[in-house]
Amino acid sequence: PDGPDKTTLFTIDSGCESFGECSTSRQDFTTLPFRANWLDYQPSGIYLVGATGDDGKLYLITTAKKESTPLLNDGSFKKHPIFSPDGRQLIYLDAAHRAYVVDLATMSTQRVVTDNDTNFTANSIAWR
Repeated sequence: PDGPDKTTLFTIDSGCESFGECSTSRQDFTTLPFRANWLDYQPSGIYLVGATGDDGKLYLITTAKKESTPLLNDGSFKKHPIFSPDGRQLIYLDAAHRAYVVDLATMSTQRVVTDNDTNFTANSIAWR
């Protein structure tokens, strides 16, 4: 069961049509060793990315091995990570609502700015 420091992920039948039907088809997938407040699937289905609400850490979770690994362990607060449509990058917000893009092959991070505003901030983010 979920506790203050865990999150249980589960699957349900995609064809279920009611809460009862979905609950009956539930199968535990894995329990994460952290309390996740945000998860996103990589389009290929190989990874999930999770964010904690308490300390703002990101974790990369492999769906095959069901293991989680800290991602970008630099001490800064991160939230709302989203995979790019091709799954090669992540975008996330920091505590000040600045957006950053991470290249997952090189783990390089670049802050998102606009031509007119180097102090660009966002309340939500999405890929086009």
